Amino acid sequence: MDLVYAYNYRNPENTGWVAFDERIAGSYRKNTPVRGIIQSWESGDLQTRLAGIPLIGNFSPQGKAQEYRDTLLKHIEGWDGKSPLFIAGAINAWNWTPADVAELGALLTDPFEIVRGDTFFKLLNDDFERRGTH
Repeated sequence: MDLVYAYNYRNPENTGWVAFDERIAGSYRKNTPVRGIIQSWESGDLQTRLAGIPLIGNFSPQGKAQEYRDTLLKHIEGWDGKSPLFIAGAINAWNWTPADVAELGALLTDPFEIVRGDTFFKLLNDDFERRGTH
């Protein structure tokens, strides 16, 4: 398995998720063939590369397909469309059926493009390389 979804912890004062550090990412790099890591995050605003591994926070809005799409549109409001914008969209497997996922997929037309995880992390890593991010 070369794609990882990893739970991380919240700050004890409940101020939000805490990102992995270089040591943790380095351990993944050393001990697994991981292409990238998606961390618990919910707001979708974590995006970095540690120890050469792309790391992104998941985007996990409440509601079903239409609410998800509407929240996603709000999330990208400031995006100029000139450079790639990567969003690791999370679906709650406890509340969603395959039909719900298919409904969301049908709603995510332009400017969205749904890709498999391996493609996602290749494109994200290529973008980090293009921008010269460690």
